[in-house]
Amino acid sequence: MKEKYSSFISEHTAEYVLIPQLTDILKQKFEVVIPIYPWMTREGNNLSKTLHQQDKFRMVGFYPRRPKIGLKNHKMAIKINDEFLDGAKEASKINIPMLAGCPLARNLLELNNDAKCIWIKLTEKTRNIYNIVYIDETPVEYKVIQHDEVLNTKDDILNFIIEGSKELNFINLIQAIQIIRQHSSTVYFMGFGTYKPIYFLLKDER
Repeated sequence: MKEKYSSFISEHTAEYVLIPQLTDILKQKFEVVIPIYPWMTREGNNLSKTLHQQDKFRMVGFYPRRPKIGLKNHKMAIKINDEFLDGAKEASKINIPMLAGCPLARNLLELNNDAKCIWIKLTEKTRNIYNIVYIDETPVEYKVIQHDEVLNTKDDILNFIIEGSKELNFINLIQAIQIIRQHSSTVYFMGFGTYKPIYFLLKDER
């Protein structure tokens, strides 16, 4: 019988681990690193556009993922939805690289401090499922089975972002966020829904 994989955290909990880690990586190359979860009625409203009309930023987006655990076979699975790939395809056309990130943890305690995370660039080569085997040692050892589009080092992450992005004015970035949202939408049983990535505004490359 095939083992069922289940999660013990939500994507929002994963965000609290992923955002500080990605911020630290980005600050190695950029003086200004601002994470945002944009709403068109807040970050995208007329006041925000007026306040930032002279500003230009690079931007990168990421979708937080939660680890799904198989306790019996010591495996972990990470799912990459097709909607993420559809959004990333449009984002790449306007020079906004997109990632998926997931903490590699088997319980809440392993989210404490320096949790190991996996970062995956979203391209036409990205898989829908990534499997990880874990070995119960101290510290725990993780082995990624599929390596397609996995960013293995901090330099890999930074190079992907720098090579895939360019500075855009703030109004163009807000328009880009709307386009990405339109292409990462899906229809649920009860109606229309959207996966919303988190974005980082980047400025002043070191």
